[in-house]
Amino acid sequence: MSSRTEAANPDNISLALNTLDSLKLAELQNYFGNDCVLTSLNEVDRNFANAAEKTAIFSTALLGDRVAVILNLFTQSPTGEEQTLQQFEWIIDRVGGYIDQAAMIAKVNEYRGGLEKFADALGGYDPTLAQQIYDWVIRPFEAVLAANEIQTLVFVQDGIFRSVPMAALHNGEAFLIEKYAIATTPSLKLTNFEVADRQGLRALAAGVTQQTTVDGTIFSALRFVDSELEAIQEILPRSVELRDQDFTIERFKQILEEDNYPIIHIATHGKFSAEAENAFLVTGAGETRLDQQLTLNILDDIIRRKTARTSVELLVLSACQTATGDDRAALGLAGIAAQAGAKRVLASLWSTRDRATTELVTRFYQGLSDPEITQAQALQAAQTALIRSGGRTAHPAFWSAFILVGNWL
Repeated sequence: MSSRTEAANPDNISLALNTLDSLKLAELQNYFGNDCVLTSLNEVDRNFANAAEKTAIFSTALLGDRVAVILNLFTQSPTGEEQTLQQFEWIIDRVGGYIDQAAMIAKVNEYRGGLEKFADALGGYDPTLAQQIYDWVIRPFEAVLAANEIQTLVFVQDGIFRSVPMAALHNGEAFLIEKYAIATTPSLKLTNFEVADRQGLRALAAGVTQQTTVDGTIFSALRFVDSELEAIQEILPRSVELRDQDFTIERFKQILEEDNYPIIHIATHGKFSAEAENAFLVTGAGETRLDQQLTLNILDDIIRRKTARTSVELLVLSACQTATGDDRAALGLAGIAAQAGAKRVLASLWSTRDRATTELVTRFYQGLSDPEITQAQALQAAQTALIRSGGRTAHPAFWSAFILVGNWL
């Protein structure tokens, strides 16, 4: 037994979801210290029924003495009328007691620690923790998901859940990503549900391959960024590349001002901190060490200026990382889409620094050329291909770090 269902008025569940959304907005505003930007986005229409076809929304809430999971999905009645289906569960332990927030945080951190063990890749992956969290979060809803032929799961996460990938949860036979496309969003109110135009896609692809030192910290060489950028050029031939010394903040800003790039791809070391002002991406060159720090505030300003003219359909942040256990740092990833106006962000929770990243990114971009699948499904196909290729790259250390934030269509 892994959850406890208690009778709940549907109106109360809707009120709880609205309250959770408001709290998440407040967290983002507090993180970035900018109230007006997110307030202007609060007016986004929340009626996403058309976007939610075969999609289930999972919301988590970590309270002091217990943890809640709420399922929300749209379906049709036998007469063809649209209806909302909601299910609410408390997570409990094997003897029927509530799992409290501290216990959940410890277990989720342990789960993520196991995902990042590259050294264990050749010996295979032990899914015990992934199964336990699956039993807590997903298994109580399996029947509902199957009955409604759900294909995509979107997570509106709370606390520590923001810092771990749901894709690597395991049902005892397969990873969650092998059955469902998966995305996350900081708030449904901040999610733009427009379908991206897949015609004529091009990218501004920037990356740093060389070892560099920024503000006293040594960042190791990223050997496979070269092949990552080359793959983008091959798949999206009208793209423009900035590599190493050519990747400066001023040059990056200039190119975005000169032309339209629906995709911005940045492959470099990045640190997402508990404080927004300490979070940055490493650029290739600058007059001073601080000039090599593309901070979230600077990136936000650059993207905001661009979105005032043309939309950013996708921002990719490859080789970045958030620290284990730092759920507040993960707000940086979520907030880039919400604050700057990028419709969706594909980002890594930790740096893989491996050929597997190039393979995953290549497969993802290839999937974007197929208008019959969503971008979440393109990521699902890329991650599943690595799992089924066998060998070391089947270990989640190599594929599960990548999460899609924001619009999943």
